[in-house]
Amino acid sequence: MKSEDWDGFIFSLIKEIADKEFQRKVWFEGDCEEQSSFTEVVCALYDDYNFEDYLEFEAKKFNSTELVSELQKLNSKLNCFIDTLDGNAFTEKFLTDKRWNSIQEEAQQIIDMKERG
Repeated sequence: MKSEDWDGFIFSLIKEIADKEFQRKVWFEGDCEEQSSFTEVVCALYDDYNFEDYLEFEAKKFNSTELVSELQKLNSKLNCFIDTLDGNAFTEKFLTDKRWNSIQEEAQQIIDMKERG
């Protein structure tokens, strides 16, 4: 996979993690225009696009050590959050979970930093 493609896929998933309205509308209300879910985002990020490999090999190219640090924080927060979920945890209350909100804020910080260059 080309480096810029890998960036694009990773950052589009991070945008979805940051977007509370998208999650409410698509993940819980079933907006027919889009199809996505928390599980699909996590599987794409970790299985399809190897986020941890991306952090190890690809993220080093960024001029901003702060951006790399924030990406690593997001990875850590996501892993901790995923480890604490049980099978019944995925309800609309998920969107108000303080841990998930912290992940959303981290993701938004990353998007803002990336857009600033």
